[in-house]
Amino acid sequence: MISLFVWSLFLVSPMVSLLIALKSYKGPLVKNVLWAFIIFYGFNFVIYDEFMDANRYAERLVTLHRTEVGFDNFLGLFLSDDESSFLDAAGPLTTFLVSRFTESAAVLFGVYAMVFGFFYSRNVFFILDQAEGKLKTASWILLFVVCLTIPFWSINGFRFWTASQLFLYGMLPYLFGEKKKKYLLISACSVLFHFSFMIPVVILLMSRGFTKNLTVLYSLFLGSFLFNFIQLGPLQEFLMQYAPDFLHTKLHTYVNENYAGNLEAAQETTKWFVLFKSELIRYFGLVLISVLYFLNRNYVKSNPLLLDVFCMILYFSIINNVIASIPSVGRFQVLNYFLLYTFALLMIQNAAEEFIWLKRIVYLGAPMLAVFIVFQLRIGFQTINILTITGNPFLCIGEKGKAVLDFFKQ
Repeated sequence: MISLFVWSLFLVSPMVSLLIALKSYKGPLVKNVLWAFIIFYGFNFVIYDEFMDANRYAERLVTLHRTEVGFDNFLGLFLSDDESSFLDAAGPLTTFLVSRFTESAAVLFGVYAMVFGFFYSRNVFFILDQAEGKLKTASWILLFVVCLTIPFWSINGFRFWTASQLFLYGMLPYLFGEKKKKYLLISACSVLFHFSFMIPVVILLMSRGFTKNLTVLYSLFLGSFLFNFIQLGPLQEFLMQYAPDFLHTKLHTYVNENYAGNLEAAQETTKWFVLFKSELIRYFGLVLISVLYFLNRNYVKSNPLLLDVFCMILYFSIINNVIASIPSVGRFQVLNYFLLYTFALLMIQNAAEEFIWLKRIVYLGAPMLAVFIVFQLRIGFQTINILTITGNPFLCIGEKGKAVLDFFKQ
């Protein structure tokens, strides 16, 4: 009966339906209600800036819809995005398929949200399934951070962030459950959305052959913060020489000093809070890793599963810090943040007596984490339509609405 009530209520108010479902946050119903809410958000997605990726997706949809498709131009059309290839065709193919039916950006982002939201909702509730008992206050704080590390409004950058959620969808059960090959295969499928996910996939595949000496790894981890001298010119020349031909266009684009310069120029115009919240989550992550190493490493080493997860966190941190000077590669740190804060959450929740100092550090850092949460929500409010909060699937048909942020600014 509760299921029928919640889904009936969803037709009246998706937001209220989600809030009611979340009261039983470990129930089987809530992850699907969250997924449906994210789809509803996608159909009401606000494109607030002509320079955002979402606007480019919408313009390409219109172009594709108005282009006649024949046998000779079929492949070229859905791969018309210069950043894509046969390797990572999932995003362009999705756009192309939608364009066969409509040029409506609302439908396109509804479909994007359906794909992204499936993996997002499953990843969040995988974590909740691993957490034992009623969530503690510190666990709730970390859960909010995890949920907002790659939030559902990341469909603005559909290709990379969907690849992120898909990678995590395979990695989480592989690390926290059984080491089944199917989970590695799922993670490997992330390259179908963004070719650069070959980097974390290779790390994951090779991780079992890496050292598990925590002293060595922690020392390398600290040293990696000082490593920032990759020369893009020689690196591009080396990669172009040995990489397969289908990757040459991408390597020329991304491993490029001019591209790096353009990103630095763009970063100078980026709003301060976008940069600040990234630094907050990064350096508090450094604190969490240090606490885990100095106070809990013996407990972690005594449990093979926990040791594997903590080592993976260190692997990702070290490699990402080293290659962060390559344009756009720094985004992979987000995967590490997701894993680190998930690990901290589960340790506080499932082994509170052993990780009491970790919990205290979370409480001490709560104001800092609250700033991160607020800034992430502020970014989301630019694309969340006020109709997503106040409307329903019937009232929103044909209505433009406005962004929540614009509503607050009135």
